[in-house]
Amino acid sequence: MSSNFVLLLANAGVLLHLNGKSILIDGLHSEKTQRFSAVSPALQQAILAGEGVFSHIDYMLVTHDHPDHASAALTNRFLKAHTETLLLTPQRGLLHKDNVREITRAQEHVVCGTDSFLFQRVTHDGQEFKNIPNYAIIGEIDEKRFVLFGDAGVDKTLLSHTVFHTHFHLALLNFPFLTLTRGREIIQSLAPEEAVIFHLPFAQDDINGYLDAARRAREKFESVLPPLHVLTSEMQKEYLL
Repeated sequence: MSSNFVLLLANAGVLLHLNGKSILIDGLHSEKTQRFSAVSPALQQAILAGEGVFSHIDYMLVTHDHPDHASAALTNRFLKAHTETLLLTPQRGLLHKDNVREITRAQEHVVCGTDSFLFQRVTHDGQEFKNIPNYAIIGEIDEKRFVLFGDAGVDKTLLSHTVFHTHFHLALLNFPFLTLTRGREIIQSLAPEEAVIFHLPFAQDDINGYLDAARRAREKFESVLPPLHVLTSEMQKEYLL
């Protein structure tokens, strides 16, 4: 079995373990929004204390500064305790800057030895959020390449950026990429070797039936899509190819 895996914390917050590197993505937030879940206090503490699977995190990535993706207070506490971790983020309100690379331009490329991260600004979903700096991230860890889009709108023009015209081993995507026709068309155009579907609420918070919509879409369309991992439960761990 591969040692590569993805572990769900809440929403689009995951720990990605790829080619021996641990990458925390949008994984430190505590504010519950109306439709989605927050990282539980127990998991927050485990991350901050570096317990178990969180004992060493090489990189932290933040796609955008929204409360269901990032908390400045928790991030500051983490940075103070874990100087070995490099944070790449457009996040504001950070006090500890020694191990932080702030993302400010529309496109930024960060190279760390054999690893690299390309941040590409893409428009956040929803007219009211169009001015929020939201980033897609292409990461490459020892030649294993993944992509995620933050909370980008599910629009086929998303792929007009030439940076997405490449081969991806893994795509990490919000659930509308699975439930909407145009989202599935984007997955088929990307043609990753496998896809992770996330940013779903936990069952107790699912007031809009998103979990059932994702389940039905998976059952109906799984045969025409790359292998899928649908993340729905806290600490759900899925091994990757």
